[in-house]
Amino acid sequence: MVNKTIPLEEIQFRIRSIEKDVRTLKRLYFIKYRHQGSSVAEASKNIGVTKMVGYYWQESWNTVSFNGLTPRFAGGKPSRLSEERKAELRSILEKMDDWTTEEVMKMIKRKFNVE
Repeated sequence: MVNKTIPLEEIQFRIRSIEKDVRTLKRLYFIKYRHQGSSVAEASKNIGVTKMVGYYWQESWNTVSFNGLTPRFAGGKPSRLSEERKAELRSILEKMDDWTTEEVMKMIKRKFNVE
């Protein structure tokens, strides 16, 4: 069993933070390749993105430098559950630690009438 003294929200926050850093690193490598003389097509291929994405990153770099490479997350679709219902969901999920995604989805549909 895993130690659950750190709240899941904190773990998710750290995951998002590291993912953001990894995405920024990837964009910096693209700029490095461009700086070393690679074409947009070559640099994009090295990083594994489309040429169009490469041009977008290059424009961001040329406009705002390092800050232009930091991903901006829109936050996604707003939750359909209130904070109170989210807390209720957390307490339900904590009672059993081996939920499958399908089981959680069915339970949310049944308990909160939300998909």
